[in-house]
Amino acid sequence: MTKLAEYSAKALEIKAIDVAKIRKQGPSRIYVTLRIGGIIASFVLEFRNGALVPIVSGLPILPARD
Repeated sequence: MTKLAEYSAKALEIKAIDVAKIRKQGPSRIYVTLRIGGIIASFVLEFRNGALVPIVSGLPILPARD
């Protein structure tokens, strides 16, 4: 195995990571769901030119349910 890229979520608590190729064109996308205190948020990454690039952020934030 060879590491291709790394992306830091800093001190955020990652809850789930999923990879899917939903569109016929373009690369697979990495869907990240995380917890920030009492809220749940998500962002989407793509592997482009040797780096993980955020392509979707600012998705609706929901209150976390424990």
